[in-house]
Amino acid sequence: MIRRLAYLVAISLILFSGCSLKRNSNLLYNFKASLDSLKILHVSAILELKCNKDSSCMKLNLKNYANNIKIFDKNNVSINYIHTSDTLIVLLKSIKGITQLKIDYELPVDSFKVDSVFYLARSAKWIPFVYDNIYDLSMDITLPKKYAAYSSCFIDSVSDNNKTTYKFHNVNNTSFPLIIAPSNFYTQTSKTISGYKFDYFFYSKDSVCNRMIIDESIRAFFYCNSKIGKEEIKQKTFIECPEIQYVQSHRGFITIGTDFIKNYRLPEYKFWPSHEMIHQWIGSGIEIPLKNGDNDFTCESFTEFIRFLYMKDMFGSDSLDYQLRYNLALYDQFVKGTKSDVAINKYVNNGDAVDLFYNNAPIFLYYLFVNSDEKKIRNMIKSIYSSYYNKYFTLSDFHKILSENVKDKKLMSKFDYFLDNKGISKDVRDLIPQKKK
Repeated sequence: MIRRLAYLVAISLILFSGCSLKRNSNLLYNFKASLDSLKILHVSAILELKCNKDSSCMKLNLKNYANNIKIFDKNNVSINYIHTSDTLIVLLKSIKGITQLKIDYELPVDSFKVDSVFYLARSAKWIPFVYDNIYDLSMDITLPKKYAAYSSCFIDSVSDNNKTTYKFHNVNNTSFPLIIAPSNFYTQTSKTISGYKFDYFFYSKDSVCNRMIIDESIRAFFYCNSKIGKEEIKQKTFIECPEIQYVQSHRGFITIGTDFIKNYRLPEYKFWPSHEMIHQWIGSGIEIPLKNGDNDFTCESFTEFIRFLYMKDMFGSDSLDYQLRYNLALYDQFVKGTKSDVAINKYVNNGDAVDLFYNNAPIFLYYLFVNSDEKKIRNMIKSIYSSYYNKYFTLSDFHKILSENVKDKKLMSKFDYFLDNKGISKDVRDLIPQKKK
């Protein structure tokens, strides 16, 4: 016999306009859902859309497995739609200004269940959304007491009878993660240091390894707070999600695949906590328009470059030299000559060439660093954060700021050449010290 469980979720979102992707347009989004008998997530969403120009349709990302979709206007009059290729196209009368929509739909739970955990994020397309569009996200999630909810920027929890309501709120969130798990599924460790709270939720039982990850992430946090800029988000949550094959940094919330914990003692896994923590500044503090593929450079390559500086400053040149050699070896063995071996400016956002943003580009940025005024480049990092906090930051923005701080025209010409051509040039390779015998 399956026990009947009901999860009540209340979410309030402010998105950038679905009719116009201008940064100052808003979409007010109120979201409620209930999970019935561990089978179907019933969703009801009210959207208040602000359009800056006439529009007859609104395109949202919503997974194809969403079904029983019904859309109404503010007078409860049914509105037609097209749902195909994970896209929900709402067919509106020509409007300009503010209109209100109500969208009801259902999601099968099995589509996002991982082990005993329900794991939802932007990639699951569980909430109708436009890319690069979340400005303000609030969630009230009510669950039976035997379950718990986890998401970005936890505020409070309130218990009543056999249920608990979890409240979350953050600004500029494009990923809206939500994890629901049995309340005894995770082991929690919490630390409060200098006014910042760090919460860790591990399923893995290797307490020594878990402690190493905690120490490394907190070390990286305070390095970034000093070297990039003071973080305004006072809470950071690291949470393990079994069977996912990646680590992802959301605003104030980092999800971890179990393999990254199991393999943490291996040298190539040692610094993923610092990479993800740096993303709290680069990618969360300053925003990256994710739909444009070349902006993976500003999100991933710039983050990795800062991680290089972190390794050098905190652990010495030998640690950084190992990383540089490792990146070069990865490129030579797995990328060079393959379809992933493309120029930054010729990259298409299809996943084929993502390695170049982690391997080639950070090495080249470090090459620029050591051949420039290092103090000026470090100050440039701080300036980027202060100038672009809660704003979009693109590759063209990075290029403009870099040209203002690297006065050597030959170096900037090399940067332009690197963006337009694949591979790692000999002079950049010569930067990397050979392994000591």
